[in-house]
Amino acid sequence: MINKNLFPLLALTGLIAGTALASPGAHGPNGEHLDSPAALKIDGLARLPDGSVQVPVAAQRRMGILTRFVPLTDAPAALQLPGRVVIDPNASGRVQTVQGGRIEPGPKGLPVAGQTVRKGEVLAYVRFHAEPFARANQQAQLSELASNRKLAAQRVERLRTLEGSVPRKEIEAAEAELASLTDRERDVGGSLQAREALLAPVDGVIASASALAGQVVEPRDVLFEVIAPSHVLVEASTADPSLVSRITGARLQDQAGVKLSLTGASRVMRDGVLPLTFRAQAERGGALPLAVGQPLAVIVTLNTQLKGYVVPAQAVVRNPANQAIVWIKSGAERYIPQPVDYRPLDSNSVVVIQGLGDSNRVVMQGASLIAQIR
Repeated sequence: MINKNLFPLLALTGLIAGTALASPGAHGPNGEHLDSPAALKIDGLARLPDGSVQVPVAAQRRMGILTRFVPLTDAPAALQLPGRVVIDPNASGRVQTVQGGRIEPGPKGLPVAGQTVRKGEVLAYVRFHAEPFARANQQAQLSELASNRKLAAQRVERLRTLEGSVPRKEIEAAEAELASLTDRERDVGGSLQAREALLAPVDGVIASASALAGQVVEPRDVLFEVIAPSHVLVEASTADPSLVSRITGARLQDQAGVKLSLTGASRVMRDGVLPLTFRAQAERGGALPLAVGQPLAVIVTLNTQLKGYVVPAQAVVRNPANQAIVWIKSGAERYIPQPVDYRPLDSNSVVVIQGLGDSNRVVMQGASLIAQIR
C-alpha cells in the first residue's frame, strides 16, 4: 500500500529534475530549449544520439576545458581578406648579370640562401667569354697596340736626347701619343680577361641563390635575391573599391606578433580585384616570421560597429557537415553543439553575431577536443 504522504515529495522531486534539465546553458538565443526531451544516461566519454557530448568531470580537467558566460557587446566590424607576403622594393634587390658568362666564386665563396650580406659585398664574378672570331680580333688589336707603344716609347727617348734642338711641342706630342697607346693597350688587354663583379644591392639576407661555380649564365639572369627580413609588405585583395576608406586597422590571422599598417591601394583592378598594400612590422622589433610568397589571411577592422558575442577564435570549430559551431555547456557533464554565424575580430578573436544568447555558457578552451569525441 502506497503512503499518500509520498505524493507531494515525488512531485517536488520531479519539479527539481525538470529545473535541472533546463539549465542556463541549454537555451538558444531566442529562449528555445536546446536539450532533447530524453537523454540517454551513458558512463564515460560519449557522443549522444542528439549530437551532444557527455564529458565526465575528470575528463574535463584532463582536457583543460574552460567555459564562460559571454555578454553581448559592441565590436568593430571586420573582414577577412586573402593576402600574401611580397618584397619591399625599398629594402630588397635582385642581382643580375649584364653581359653573361661563366660564374666564378667571390672572395668568400658563393653565398647560399639564408646567408647575411652587406651592401656592396662581392657575391660572385661573371667571367666574360667572347666568340672565337671576336677574341682573335681583340688579340690582334692588342698586338698592334703593343708594337705601336714600343715605337712611340723609342721616339720619345730620341726626342728627349735632342731636347734643346727640337721644339718642345714635338716632345710633348710624342709623350701624349705614348700615354694614349699605353692606356689603349691596358684597356684592350683587360677586356680579354674581363669579369663582372656581382654586388649585394642592400643589407639583408640571401632569399634565393641559383648560381654554381662554372655555370654559364645569360644576360639579365637573376642569380641572387636579397631581402631585409625586417622590411616586408603584405598584399591583400578585395573586390570592393570603397573598402579602402573604411579600414581603420589590420592584423594577420594566427600571427599575433605582427602589426600591419595600410600604405595604399591600387586604382587599377587586377584580375577583378583591387590590391591593398600593408607594411608589416614586428611588435617587438627584429625579423618578421614571414617568408616572401607566403599566403596569409588579413583581417581588416572597419569604422562600423556590430553587436555580438566576442569569443576566442579557437572556440569556433567545424562539425562533420562543415558548419561553424560552438559548444555550450548544459549541465555538469553535457555539451551541446550550437551552429553560429561569426565574423573575425583580430588574430585571436571572433564576434558571433547569430546563434548565441546571454545565458549560454560557451566553451572557450578545448572545443576542438570535444569535437573529436565519437
